[in-house]
Amino acid sequence: PFINISERDRYITQISYRYQLKGFLDTEQFTTNSERDGTNNSAGLTQFIFFQGKNGNLRIGYFFDSDSTDGPDWDYNGHRILFGLGFPVIKEIKLDLLAEYNIKAYKNPNI
Repeated sequence: PFINISERDRYITQISYRYQLKGFLDTEQFTTNSERDGTNNSAGLTQFIFFQGKNGNLRIGYFFDSDSTDGPDWDYNGHRILFGLGFPVIKEIKLDLLAEYNIKAYKNPNI
């Protein structure tokens, strides 16, 4: 689910949550792939700032997610930061640029 909070005419704050059930199949090459089965919970916040009569936008966001898996090697806490910029280029054509930085801190890395 998403919750959008409008702040004045130019700002929207979006709060989001995602639950994901993950399932992986074992193969001849990856015989323990099913150890990655588990759940993922993610929560985040994105701030939208509109300009050019709401035809353009700047967005900045942060998300935290956590994987809880059958095999302890795959458990992690993750952080994602995003920065986006969208603006009209020619008539109805809009350019949308997005940069993301992801990091996953595995709790039990198999070294």
